Amino acid sequence: MDRLEEVMQQMDEISYGWLDIYGRKHINTLDQLTKLYRVSSPEEVLENKLGICFDQVELERKLFELDYETQSFAIFTNLMVHSFLILYKDEDYIYFEHSSPQSKGTYHFCKAEEALAFATQRFKENHHIKDSSKVDLVPYPPLQQGTTFSELKDIICQQKAKQGQITNKK
Repeated sequence: MDRLEEVMQQMDEISYGWLDIYGRKHINTLDQLTKLYRVSSPEEVLENKLGICFDQVELERKLFELDYETQSFAIFTNLMVHSFLILYKDEDYIYFEHSSPQSKGTYHFCKAEEALAFATQRFKENHHIKDSSKVDLVPYPPLQQGTTFSELKDIICQQKAKQGQITNKK
């Protein structure tokens, strides 16, 4: 079994949910997320077997750190947000997706732009978005444990302003 399969199997043990600022578990709900969410450490995700996309990306980043270069991306509209990881090694760009059941898998590309276009297209299809101008894609740095939803939103907005808006207009 290769490293990608090993990590995917490990991620399959993680359920969709999150820890709040008080350490309480929220399973399969986004209720109160904008008020109470905070990023879990990779160790907390493994211990609690719980994480939303941002938590899962940080765990994936840690699990892949010795094998791949990694870059995290947030893809969002005015109503929803999702994050995912792009891996790079030996001229191979890999869109690694676990937390979105409709897109779960590992997808290989020759160029980063192809991987990002594919991830964006999947997001649009999964959420029935026809207008590409309503979808933003922004790279963001590794997140620290305890980062709140408000702080996360600020990080993404700052990255969008700093990097320039990256959108897929195909």
